[in-house]
Amino acid sequence: MGIQIDEGELATSAFGAAKYIAKEFGPGCKVFVCGSKGLERELEEVGVQIVRPDSVFQALPSTAGPPLHKVDPEIKAVVAGADWELSHRKLGYGTLCLNTIPGCRLIATNTDVLFPAADGNFYPGAGATVAPLELCSGQKATVIGKPGPMLLDILVATQGMDKSRTVMVGDRLDTDIQFGNEGGVQTALVLTGVTHRDQAEAAAGPLRPTFALPSLGDIALAA
Repeated sequence: MGIQIDEGELATSAFGAAKYIAKEFGPGCKVFVCGSKGLERELEEVGVQIVRPDSVFQALPSTAGPPLHKVDPEIKAVVAGADWELSHRKLGYGTLCLNTIPGCRLIATNTDVLFPAADGNFYPGAGATVAPLELCSGQKATVIGKPGPMLLDILVATQGMDKSRTVMVGDRLDTDIQFGNEGGVQTALVLTGVTHRDQAEAAAGPLRPTFALPSLGDIALAA
């Protein structure tokens, strides 16, 4: 399609979460992460300190009940995303932070239930990390990524994006299209993904796209 971008123009929900946390809690704040190495890198790049307790990452396996933790009382948030090494120890430490540290918040990159992998199969995504932490803490996560508009607002503030010249392109009505509509930009649904044309035509409200296109390559024709 001839679209030229550089690395600084790429933004993920992990990028948005890092920007949000740095602004919300200030430089040098401490967090505990149930997420990927990529999420940790985004947080560290904005000066957030990641707590890595030995009781989670160094202790031997336990067969006599849940491992016991002593939490760092300075932790401001538990940050949850897709975690390919998720364990009971991580969930246990995160739960204790949320339940015992006053004001500690649950921040989620996104709540996608499934993640499409290179082998063509779908594996547990960020939603599988977020859900048990919500259940065990009774706290509803602040979700940075789709479908809420928070990530779009962060992009406008950090990237100087002009909403009047922006189109959100995606293949899901309940994430991509809702994200764009609630964020105040035009939306284009491509029909090469999970959504069929009859579903697009039946969609209403924040789920109804501005355009429904056969493929990504048809965007130029709709412009």
